[in-house]
Amino acid sequence: MKSKLKYGIIQPLTGGVVFAAEQSFGKSAEYILSYPGLEAAKLNKDNDVIGMGNERHFLEYFKNNNTLPPYIQFNHGMFDVPNLLDVTITHNEEYKNKKFKIDSIYKNQLDLIAAVPVCSGLSAANTTDHGKEDCAKNDNLKFLTEYTLKILKPKVYIFENAPQLYSPRGFAVRDILNKLAEENGYSLTYVKTDTKVHHNIQNRSRTFAIFWQWLNNEPMPPSIIGTEYAPETSLINYLKQIPEWASQNEKIVHDDIKTNPEFNFIKHKYGKNWRPHVNMRFKTFIVINGLTEEFLKFAKSERKNREYQYCLDKLKIGKGFMDRYFFYLKDNKSPAVYHGNTWSALHPEEDRRLTMREYMHLMGLPHDFEYLHNWPSFASVVGQNVPVKTFKFWIDECKKVLEDWNKKRIIHPVGKEQPSLLKKINQSNIYFHNNLNPKESHYE
Repeated sequence: MKSKLKYGIIQPLTGGVVFAAEQSFGKSAEYILSYPGLEAAKLNKDNDVIGMGNERHFLEYFKNNNTLPPYIQFNHGMFDVPNLLDVTITHNEEYKNKKFKIDSIYKNQLDLIAAVPVCSGLSAANTTDHGKEDCAKNDNLKFLTEYTLKILKPKVYIFENAPQLYSPRGFAVRDILNKLAEENGYSLTYVKTDTKVHHNIQNRSRTFAIFWQWLNNEPMPPSIIGTEYAPETSLINYLKQIPEWASQNEKIVHDDIKTNPEFNFIKHKYGKNWRPHVNMRFKTFIVINGLTEEFLKFAKSERKNREYQYCLDKLKIGKGFMDRYFFYLKDNKSPAVYHGNTWSALHPEEDRRLTMREYMHLMGLPHDFEYLHNWPSFASVVGQNVPVKTFKFWIDECKKVLEDWNKKRIIHPVGKEQPSLLKKINQSNIYFHNNLNPKESHYE
């Protein structure tokens, strides 16, 4: 059922938010606003295609289905921070909608805008300037927030980001977002959640930030939103949901698996029924179980001798070592889908990686959606996505408020079990909503 509400998408990257919003509203976005290059084919010096921009996959999907929203782009780079008065946007000629007038994005207030700002500044994978206020990796997040709140002014702005944005380590970035919210007449909800509780089995903790425009320019606390806890319990059963007609589901045993010394050693030692014996990544398993000497005799490799001696030396001085070698996915959970796991995770029952389709299913993408390039390209970008059902749930919660905007904006998450919050309800525009443990939710 189509909603009367209007929404837009900013910088959707690999596209999960586009599908989530379309499923929630029952129609296409008014527009998608993003950056040059994210829709382009990637070429080497010989002009051979070596990959695709993150957004090209879903753009081609919607184009082929004749459901492509207007696709427009900023005229500056993703990490540039131009003066807001100097910001310009243009049609993307390849995905141009001739009927769409760019000036209309400034004239028509949307009910909701959803975005996926770059989260690398707060990502656990970032080892240098994690969460610092002046981290350049956070410039994209700060610019998109300021541009949306000051220029586009939707009733609700929602974006997905790293789990650290909710934690104490994210305080510097939150201070910036809190200030932008107050300056532009918005209250703010930070949501702690995990994909595994949204009809999925992927362990993927995330933060969602939701900005709620004040009524009549009067400061007010954030709207009440619901909590969902609906996990899947079996990875094998979850993968069986994929229909037989779905494409890109070829079960391939890649050459690097066939020739991997650690994998072949474990199979040699424990036979076909090796999984009950190994409960961690292969290199770690070999080292901490005192199997290094036996493995090196099996591998007969000088490179492996040096590699494992390095690991042993690190352990002697009380330090750890990096292990990106293979491990198998347990049936009762799946770790976060990102390049470090797509390359190394093996199926819970078969000696192979998951297929492209199985990974897409873990991200909640439609079964007729396809990635446009090869496995290496796919494995690097599929995790740069938002699981569809996770984002859809929070958009659905925003929709409930928007559909009865004046009334729902004066209802707040304070119950009999939280009497201490009553004193704070008119003193804070910031709310921390813990979807995993709602009783820990609190006003700042």
